[in-house]
Amino acid sequence: MVIEAITKLSEKGGSSLQAIKKYIADVHKVDVEKQGTFIKKALKKAVESGKLTQPKGKGAAGSFKLAVKPKPEKKPAGEKKPKAKKPKAAGSPKKAAKKPAAKKGYSKSSFTKTQESQGTKSRC
Repeated sequence: MVIEAITKLSEKGGSSLQAIKKYIADVHKVDVEKQGTFIKKALKKAVESGKLTQPKGKGAAGSFKLAVKPKPEKKPAGEKKPKAKKPKAAGSPKKAAKKPAAKKGYSKSSFTKTQESQGTKSRC
């Protein structure tokens, strides 16, 4: 009833305890003097839980507003979460590793051997 009263009153600075009691008495046809302690408890509990905020006053005195819920930030449409990689099944056949291609050219050791066979020696 209390939160309903605050939403219907929708005052800029918040609704006072008197205004809330008056609304409940008019709409719900309840004796507010007998229900006053329960209304105060409901207000205090709603402020503690975060459903209401209290811009002015302490306890059940002052004014009360509905708490503004923070809007969740939307992520840009272009970005997507990376998909989880599936683990490979055990026992699947593995591909054989390729051997590097042989070099086309002369190795230093073969070049020196050919020079020795021709009779020329390299001076190092």
